[in-house]
Amino acid sequence: AGQTSAAAAAAAAAAASDARGDAAAAGGSGGGGAGGRGGDGAAGAVAAAWDAAGSLWADHHVAFCFSFLIAFPHLVAYVSPWAPPWAPVCLWYAFLVQLLCTSGPRPVVVSSRLVLPVLFMLEGISHHSFLLDLNGGELLVIAFALAGVKTNRWCNPLFLMSLSMQSMLAVFVGESLVLQWVLVVWALWTLAYVARASRPVLPATKPTASRVDSVLLPPQEGDASTWEQLLAGHGGFKGLGEEEEDAFVDDDESEA
Repeated sequence: AGQTSAAAAAAAAAAASDARGDAAAAGGSGGGGAGGRGGDGAAGAVAAAWDAAGSLWADHHVAFCFSFLIAFPHLVAYVSPWAPPWAPVCLWYAFLVQLLCTSGPRPVVVSSRLVLPVLFMLEGISHHSFLLDLNGGELLVIAFALAGVKTNRWCNPLFLMSLSMQSMLAVFVGESLVLQWVLVVWALWTLAYVARASRPVLPATKPTASRVDSVLLPPQEGDASTWEQLLAGHGGFKGLGEEEEDAFVDDDESEA
């Protein structure tokens, strides 16, 4: 009986040890999986930020839109002490004319040349620019919308969905600096992704041998006509008949 109870106790201890080992292994694998998911999320965030930065130097109009809207309140605060009250309105519409009326898609240019003068007259009477009443997030949303119109990507569903969501966030929590940073990265990443998705894919073409390759490479089967044309062009036999070629060769032999 004593031996039986001792064996049972040893078996129970072994089972408990195995259970603890399995639990530790499961915890380690779960921690490793969580760490891997965290690493993937960080890599995705870095890739999104890199794409967002790439859209700035890929198209200078995008950088122009965001830099002007970010600097507009500071520029107005600098010129307000000595500039007339309608200076912010003139500055805003000068930016719009330079951005939309000089180059770009023809429908955007034509419509801007018709609409902007009317809006300038209506807003210029008040001597107050509505941009001064917006927070930082709302200014970034306007920059995003102008960049989409200038690059002709405003009809893309992803652009419209991103614009609507950013507008809601900017209205409620647009004064947060963290949210403004998120809006900048989000907007630039959207523009970069839409540009990459709308890029036409060129069909694969079969490479053809150049004239230099056709001369340097040895003649292959079926290339006799090409070599005959090249020799005819360089040897002086182009346009001569067989009898004329024989006569030409006989004359050379007699002269020799």
